[in-house]
Amino acid sequence: MITISKISEFLKSTFGETVKVMFGILIALQIGTWSDQAKENTEEIRILNNLKADLLSDVLQLENNVLSAGKRQQNIDSIFTILYRPEKYDVERFLTLNFALANENHFDLNSGTFDESMAAGTIDCLRDNSIRQQLFNYYRITKKNYTDKNTIKQIYENIFPHFFKILVPSQEFIGGVLEKPTHLPNLKIEALALDKGYIAILTLKYRTEAHQIESWGKYIDLAKVLLADLEKDLKIKS
Repeated sequence: MITISKISEFLKSTFGETVKVMFGILIALQIGTWSDQAKENTEEIRILNNLKADLLSDVLQLENNVLSAGKRQQNIDSIFTILYRPEKYDVERFLTLNFALANENHFDLNSGTFDESMAAGTIDCLRDNSIRQQLFNYYRITKKNYTDKNTIKQIYENIFPHFFKILVPSQEFIGGVLEKPTHLPNLKIEALALDKGYIAILTLKYRTEAHQIESWGKYIDLAKVLLADLEKDLKIKS
């Protein structure tokens, strides 16, 4: 015969087992949440450290580019000085200064970590909204980099061809630099001083260097601000 006491005892027993099961599920869920959070924290720190390394490489490259471009501008200043008083200088130094301008720098952006995080969706692991927005802004601006693209186009389409056309066909270059026999005349610096095309190319080269230095300076400023915020965030999470 089922009595009220037996029913009560059964309900208590069932309720107790249910509570135990529910409690076990809640603990398992909480442990899973802690585990997922720990993985996200680890991933966030990894991404932050890798972004920091990429940005430090960017800054180093950009600062070296600025120095190199500045030296080329100094070379152009020296060329203009020679053109004004050509009788005081030798052609060999003049040629050396000109062909040093054949070098160029451009910014190779280190965006591997950012691109990987965007593709994998792990960029969401970065919980600081300000840092995320700074990252989007930095890579949006630097990936366009119209200045470098235009500069490289100018160098290879206009500057280099003109330099080689007026400087290479000379006794000093073919006979001196290449050490080949030639009937070409000597290079006349006095004539180049009056060559409007040559002066225009020198001026264009100077301005392209100036535009690049200005753009690189902006990238450096953006990267340094972002680096400072990344380092602060890493200190908090370490």
